[in-house]
Amino acid sequence: MFRSFFPSPRLFFISALFWSALAVAVWYSLGDTLGAAFGFAPPPADAAPVIGLGYFTMPQFIWF
Repeated sequence: MFRSFFPSPRLFFISALFWSALAVAVWYSLGDTLGAAFGFAPPPADAAPVIGLGYFTMPQFIWF
């Protein structure tokens, strides 16, 4: 039954591993730039930390 859904499971899992690794590499290399392009720029270094549930609702923290 497994073979009927995946004619070549070895190729499927290798491909899934490749695409996962590519997605992680893109996220860690371009994530900040992409977030800034969408308007989710990181907060300034001298900004006061947000304490409480407000952390999850502020625009600059949505991209975490």
